Amino acid sequence: MQCLICQKPELETWNVSAKPARTYFRCHSCEYLFMNPAERLTHEEETARYQLHQNQDTTGYRNFFKPLVDAIERHRSDDALQALDFGCGPEPVLADLLVDQAWDVQTYDPVFCDKRSVLDQRYDLVTCTEVWEHLHAPTEILKKLNDLLKPGGLMAVMTSAYADKNHFENWWYRRDLTHVGFFTETTMKTVARQMGWDLIEAKSPYWVFQKKTIAIRI
Repeated sequence: MQCLICQKPELETWNVSAKPARTYFRCHSCEYLFMNPAERLTHEEETARYQLHQNQDTTGYRNFFKPLVDAIERHRSDDALQALDFGCGPEPVLADLLVDQAWDVQTYDPVFCDKRSVLDQRYDLVTCTEVWEHLHAPTEILKKLNDLLKPGGLMAVMTSAYADKNHFENWWYRRDLTHVGFFTETTMKTVARQMGWDLIEAKSPYWVFQKKTIAIRI
Protein backbone atom coordinates (compact mmCIF):
# COMPACT_ATOMS: atom_id res chain seq x y z
CA MET A 1 0.00 0.00 0.00
CA GLN A 2 1.27 3.47 -0.89
CA CYS A 3 -0.09 7.00 -0.60
CA LEU A 4 -2.61 7.84 -3.31
CA ILE A 5 -1.21 11.38 -3.60
CA CYS A 6 2.59 11.23 -3.23
CA GLN A 7 3.01 7.45 -3.78
CA LYS A 8 5.25 7.08 -0.73
CA PRO A 9 4.90 3.87 1.32
CA GLU A 10 5.16 5.33 4.85
CA LEU A 11 1.55 4.96 5.98
CA GLU A 12 -0.01 4.95 9.43
CA THR A 13 -3.19 2.93 9.99
CA TRP A 14 -6.12 4.64 11.68
CA ASN A 15 -8.75 2.17 12.88
CA VAL A 16 -11.84 4.28 13.52
CA SER A 17 -14.33 2.49 15.78
CA ALA A 18 -17.02 5.18 15.93
CA LYS A 19 -19.88 4.41 13.58
CA PRO A 20 -19.57 4.07 10.68
CA ALA A 21 -16.42 2.13 11.57
CA ARG A 22 -13.74 2.12 8.90
CA THR A 23 -9.99 1.75 8.45
CA TYR A 24 -8.00 4.66 7.03
CA PHE A 25 -4.40 5.11 5.97
CA ARG A 26 -2.53 8.36 6.69
CA CYS A 27 0.61 9.32 4.80
CA HIS A 28 3.48 10.46 7.04
CA SER A 29 4.90 12.57 4.21
CA CYS A 30 1.99 14.55 2.68
CA GLU A 31 -0.66 13.83 5.38
CA TYR A 32 -3.23 12.57 2.86
CA LEU A 33 -5.73 10.36 4.69
CA PHE A 34 -7.76 7.82 2.75
CA MET A 35 -10.25 5.06 3.42
CA ASN A 36 -9.16 1.47 2.97
CA PRO A 37 -10.19 0.81 -0.67
CA ALA A 38 -11.62 -2.58 0.35
CA GLU A 39 -14.14 -0.79 2.62
CA ARG A 40 -15.49 1.74 0.15
CA LEU A 41 -19.09 1.70 -0.99
CA THR A 42 -19.82 0.14 -4.36
CA HIS A 43 -20.34 2.42 -7.36
CA GLU A 44 -24.07 1.74 -7.18
CA GLU A 45 -24.22 2.58 -3.46
CA GLU A 46 -22.30 5.81 -4.00
CA THR A 47 -24.53 6.87 -6.88
CA ALA A 48 -27.64 6.21 -4.79
CA ARG A 49 -26.26 8.47 -2.04
CA TYR A 50 -25.44 11.23 -4.51
CA GLN A 51 -29.07 11.20 -5.60
CA LEU A 52 -30.04 12.14 -2.03
CA HIS A 53 -27.85 15.27 -1.88
CA GLN A 54 -29.77 18.47 -1.18
CA ASN A 55 -28.17 21.21 -3.30
CA GLN A 56 -31.10 23.56 -3.85
CA ASP A 57 -30.52 27.15 -4.90
CA THR A 58 -31.10 28.89 -1.56
CA THR A 59 -29.60 31.98 0.05
CA GLY A 60 -27.72 29.81 2.53
CA TYR A 61 -26.28 27.61 -0.19
CA ARG A 62 -25.20 30.64 -2.22
CA ASN A 63 -23.53 32.10 0.88
CA PHE A 64 -21.67 28.79 1.28
CA PHE A 65 -19.94 29.49 -2.04
CA LYS A 66 -19.36 33.21 -1.55
CA PRO A 67 -15.88 33.02 0.04
CA LEU A 68 -14.66 30.89 -2.86
CA VAL A 69 -16.16 33.22 -5.47
CA ASP A 70 -14.59 36.19 -3.69
CA ALA A 71 -11.19 34.46 -3.72
CA ILE A 72 -11.53 33.70 -7.43
CA GLU A 73 -12.29 37.32 -8.20
CA ARG A 74 -9.29 38.51 -6.16
CA HIS A 75 -6.96 36.53 -8.39
CA ARG A 76 -8.78 36.75 -11.70
CA SER A 77 -6.84 38.19 -14.64
CA ASP A 78 -8.47 40.83 -16.80
CA ASP A 79 -8.90 38.53 -19.81
CA ALA A 80 -10.09 35.43 -17.92
CA LEU A 81 -13.53 34.36 -19.18
CA GLN A 82 -13.78 30.60 -19.67
CA ALA A 83 -14.69 28.48 -16.64
CA LEU A 84 -15.60 24.87 -15.95
CA ASP A 85 -17.50 23.71 -12.87
CA PHE A 86 -16.16 20.15 -12.57
CA GLY A 87 -18.45 18.04 -10.38
CA CYS A 88 -21.32 20.52 -10.53
CA GLY A 89 -23.91 18.18 -8.99
CA PRO A 90 -27.63 18.22 -9.76
CA GLU A 91 -28.08 21.97 -9.23
CA PRO A 92 -25.21 24.09 -10.63
CA VAL A 93 -25.56 26.96 -8.16
CA LEU A 94 -21.87 27.85 -8.29
CA ALA A 95 -22.00 28.07 -12.08
CA ASP A 96 -24.84 30.58 -11.79
CA LEU A 97 -22.83 32.67 -9.32
CA LEU A 98 -19.88 32.69 -11.71
CA VAL A 99 -22.14 33.75 -14.59
CA ASP A 100 -23.14 36.70 -12.40
CA GLN A 101 -19.44 37.62 -12.37
CA ALA A 102 -19.31 37.52 -16.19
CA TRP A 103 -17.72 34.09 -16.52
CA ASP A 104 -18.66 31.90 -19.48
CA VAL A 105 -19.29 28.65 -17.59
CA GLN A 106 -19.47 25.03 -18.71
CA THR A 107 -20.56 22.29 -16.30
CA TYR A 108 -19.54 18.67 -15.91
CA ASP A 109 -20.52 15.92 -13.50
CA PRO A 110 -20.08 12.16 -14.09
CA VAL A 111 -23.46 11.43 -12.48
CA PHE A 112 -25.66 14.45 -13.22
CA CYS A 113 -24.14 16.20 -16.25
CA ASP A 114 -21.91 13.83 -18.20
CA LYS A 115 -21.06 16.13 -21.13
CA ARG A 116 -17.68 14.75 -22.19
CA SER A 117 -17.23 17.39 -24.90
CA VAL A 118 -16.48 20.08 -22.29
CA LEU A 119 -13.43 18.07 -21.23
CA ASP A 120 -11.83 18.69 -24.63
CA GLN A 121 -11.41 22.40 -23.94
CA ARG A 122 -9.04 24.43 -21.72
CA TYR A 123 -10.17 26.99 -19.18
CA ASP A 124 -9.06 30.07 -17.27
CA LEU A 125 -10.82 28.67 -14.20
CA VAL A 126 -11.77 25.18 -13.04
CA THR A 127 -13.86 24.78 -9.88
CA CYS A 128 -14.23 21.60 -7.82
CA THR A 129 -16.57 22.08 -4.89
CA GLU A 130 -17.11 19.11 -2.57
CA VAL A 131 -15.44 16.84 -5.14
CA TRP A 132 -11.90 15.97 -4.08
CA GLU A 133 -12.99 14.05 -0.97
CA HIS A 134 -14.87 11.61 -3.27
CA LEU A 135 -11.94 10.66 -5.51
CA HIS A 136 -10.89 7.01 -5.60
CA ALA A 137 -7.87 7.77 -7.82
CA PRO A 138 -7.01 11.36 -6.89
CA THR A 139 -3.71 11.67 -8.80
CA GLU A 140 -5.35 10.49 -12.03
CA ILE A 141 -8.14 13.08 -11.71
CA LEU A 142 -5.73 15.84 -10.66
CA LYS A 143 -3.70 15.28 -13.83
CA LYS A 144 -6.88 15.51 -15.89
CA LEU A 145 -7.82 18.74 -14.12
CA ASN A 146 -4.36 20.13 -14.77
CA ASP A 147 -4.80 19.39 -18.48
CA LEU A 148 -8.03 21.42 -18.43
CA LEU A 149 -6.28 24.52 -17.08
CA LYS A 150 -4.61 27.13 -19.23
CA PRO A 151 -1.20 28.37 -18.02
CA GLY A 152 -1.91 30.98 -15.35
CA GLY A 153 -5.40 29.56 -14.82
CA LEU A 154 -7.07 29.15 -11.44
CA MET A 155 -8.11 25.90 -9.74
CA ALA A 156 -10.69 26.70 -7.04
CA VAL A 157 -11.50 23.90 -4.61
CA MET A 158 -13.82 23.36 -1.68
CA THR A 159 -13.07 20.46 0.67
CA SER A 160 -12.71 20.46 4.44
CA ALA A 161 -9.35 19.73 6.07
CA TYR A 162 -9.07 17.29 8.95
CA ALA A 163 -7.22 18.17 12.15
CA ASP A 164 -6.07 15.07 14.07
CA LYS A 165 -7.24 11.55 14.86
CA ASN A 166 -9.45 12.56 17.79
CA HIS A 167 -11.15 15.21 15.66
CA PHE A 168 -11.46 12.84 12.72
CA GLU A 169 -13.10 9.95 14.56
CA ASN A 170 -16.34 11.82 15.33
CA TRP A 171 -16.17 14.37 12.52
CA TRP A 172 -19.46 14.79 10.67
CA TYR A 173 -17.60 15.08 7.37
CA ARG A 174 -16.19 11.57 7.76
CA ARG A 175 -19.62 10.07 8.36
CA ASP A 176 -20.55 10.46 4.70
CA LEU A 177 -19.11 7.21 3.37
CA THR A 178 -18.75 8.64 -0.12
CA HIS A 179 -16.00 10.79 1.41
CA VAL A 180 -12.94 8.58 0.95
CA GLY A 181 -10.00 11.02 0.95
CA PHE A 182 -9.08 13.89 3.27
CA PHE A 183 -6.53 16.68 3.06
CA THR A 184 -4.52 19.10 5.16
CA GLU A 185 -2.67 22.22 4.05
CA THR A 186 0.45 20.04 3.79
CA THR A 187 -1.39 17.75 1.37
CA MET A 188 -2.52 20.71 -0.68
CA LYS A 189 1.05 22.01 -0.89
CA THR A 190 2.14 18.59 -2.10
CA VAL A 191 -0.58 18.61 -4.77
CA ALA A 192 0.57 22.07 -5.84
CA ARG A 193 4.18 20.91 -6.26
CA GLN A 194 3.15 17.83 -8.21
CA MET A 195 0.83 19.66 -10.58
CA GLY A 196 2.96 22.76 -11.13
CA TRP A 197 0.54 25.05 -9.29
CA ASP A 198 0.95 27.72 -6.64
CA LEU A 199 -1.32 27.51 -3.59
CA ILE A 200 -2.52 31.11 -3.33
CA GLU A 201 -5.51 30.76 -0.96
CA ALA A 202 -5.53 28.26 1.90
CA LYS A 203 -8.29 28.58 4.45
CA SER A 204 -10.25 25.35 4.83
CA PRO A 205 -12.60 24.56 3.19
CA TYR A 206 -11.57 27.08 0.51
CA TRP A 207 -8.42 26.50 -1.56
CA VAL A 208 -7.27 28.31 -4.69
CA PHE A 209 -4.32 27.28 -6.84
CA GLN A 210 -2.80 28.99 -9.87
CA LYS A 211 -1.16 27.03 -12.64
CA LYS A 212 2.39 28.14 -13.34
CA THR A 213 2.91 29.70 -16.74
CA ILE A 214 5.93 27.45 -17.39
CA ALA A 215 4.88 23.82 -17.70
CA ILE A 216 6.57 21.11 -15.62
CA ARG A 217 6.82 17.39 -16.24
CA ILE A 218 4.39 15.35 -14.12
